[in-house]
Amino acid sequence: MLSQRLAITLEALGRTYDHVVIDAGVVTDAVLERLAILAQRVVLVAAEADDPTTVAAEQSLLDAGFANVTVLVRGPDDDHQAECRR
Repeated sequence: MLSQRLAITLEALGRTYDHVVIDAGVVTDAVLERLAILAQRVVLVAAEADDPTTVAAEQSLLDAGFANVTVLVRGPDDDHQAECRR
């Protein structure tokens, strides 16, 4: 659960900067819903776009309320190129 202090901090950052990046790692659905209230979009970084885990995570983000989910796919041996799916 997001604390009120964190929510205030994220709102202040959002008013100050054009983009705010939060590395949330693995989070629960309840936390996703709270973050979705504060964020317009989310980037999901995954090894494979069509992997069932990636598809399920993308759907969880949509279900939590994120209106814009971008999947960024980066191969393990590919240091400089990535594929992006919106």
